Amino acid sequence: MAAITIGSTMLAMAMWSSIRLYLFLLAIASLCWGTIVFPTFRRATPAEAVVQGIIAGDRFQRGTLAEALERVKDESGYSIENPENLRASALIQARISEDAMQRNSDEEPDRKVALAQDALRKSLSRNPGDAFIWLMLYSAATVRDGFAATNLRYLDQSYSLAPLEGGIALRRNRLALAVFSHLSRQTQDGVVSEFSTLVDARLIDEAAMNIVAVQPFLRGRLLSGLEGVDQASKEALRKKLTEAGVNDSIPGVQSRDRPWQ
Repeated sequence: MAAITIGSTMLAMAMWSSIRLYLFLLAIASLCWGTIVFPTFRRATPAEAVVQGIIAGDRFQRGTLAEALERVKDESGYSIENPENLRASALIQARISEDAMQRNSDEEPDRKVALAQDALRKSLSRNPGDAFIWLMLYSAATVRDGFAATNLRYLDQSYSLAPLEGGIALRRNRLALAVFSHLSRQTQDGVVSEFSTLVDARLIDEAAMNIVAVQPFLRGRLLSGLEGVDQASKEALRKKLTEAGVNDSIPGVQSRDRPWQ
């Protein structure tokens, strides 16, 4: 009986030692995981804020984008390159290249555009369904090469993936209208629908600027697509266009040739 008791006790002690060893190793693993992952989480927030600002078209102080890009690169060093890091890096580099081209400075804008294109393609290789990245690839290619029919496929792909995506509609509609006559019929229809969505969302100033910027033949097509838009939004657009000297007809809205009436 004593032998059995001693044996049971030794077995219990061995099991407890194994459990303690397991818990110790688990604690070490958790500590290592925290060391690896938590810095990424802490640094992800500012970079993500910059990415959201890029999508929204915000302006940034000089140096903000470069700092955000370094943060993303640091994050990539802690883990296998994931779609989120690749997307953030691509968007930040694309915006950096745009700013460099606009400043027309000696900051090697062509090289920055090329780097941005590479980053955008790398992001798409991991997530080919990202409509905004396709749009930015079109924008970068246009900045670098000027108009090229071969680049329109990027714009087509963006509309095909997300025909009515509010987060990119403002930027995309403006870019698409600039090359409207060169687009496929399907993409043209998407551009017209997107414009009506802008008006329906009460983005009146932006919609009016798009109308004023296009050729007269295109104004009619865009405005005729407003049939199903709510009346108040159409009235607001009518007022804004009249102030700009544009009196093309809007479905269901009386033209105002005399803005003072």
